[in-house]
Amino acid sequence: MDEIPRKIPRSLFDFKQNCFICGDKCSDKHRSKWSVETMEMYTKVMTAAVAKQDYTMITRLNGTPNQDLVAAEAKYHRQKGCIRIYTRPNKVTEPVIPVHQQISHILWEEIKDEVIANKQLYDMSELLRRFCEIAKDMTDDSDLGLSYTKQKLKRQLMNECGDLSFIPQRGGRPELLCSNAITIGEALVKAHQISSPDQMDAADIDDTDTQPMLTRH
Repeated sequence: MDEIPRKIPRSLFDFKQNCFICGDKCSDKHRSKWSVETMEMYTKVMTAAVAKQDYTMITRLNGTPNQDLVAAEAKYHRQKGCIRIYTRPNKVTEPVIPVHQQISHILWEEIKDEVIANKQLYDMSELLRRFCEIAKDMTDDSDLGLSYTKQKLKRQLMNECGDLSFIPQRGGRPELLCSNAITIGEALVKAHQISSPDQMDAADIDDTDTQPMLTRH
């Protein structure tokens, strides 16, 4: 058990009349149904109080003679489960991450090294297709990926990494995702190579066009 504070003032709580857990009055009838009968009860409740940092309860328990709830004729509500509820471990509730965020995270983990380190461009339609594949593998909801859009995927990927840009293409072709660290010249070469791989190489780009990509969408 954690160290119990010793300098907290003792309580004037009426253990004989009230439930020492919830503080409500206990019945005067059927004392055996209300009274504390074991010495271990003090340690059990004090351990829970220290864990909860419940200084009201710690003060109340420090008011018992010799840490003895039996001698104090302490009472508690058995049928209401006051002891059980108070001493049960606190459950830490893990935040529920929406499935689409989990899928986007998996997708980003797959491509982040290529995007950041190798300055690779990715077609958003291809990324959405991959999103649908992951969704199909992860869930029984076959419509999850189909109902998702490139705009939603863009927002999720931006949440994964804020240093991204999206390059628009002509002719209604989908945008290209890339790192902000890539230069405009590099982006133009790579974008053209994706759309027309046999028609352009890096030599076709002005050597002065080396400014980093700054555009976000």
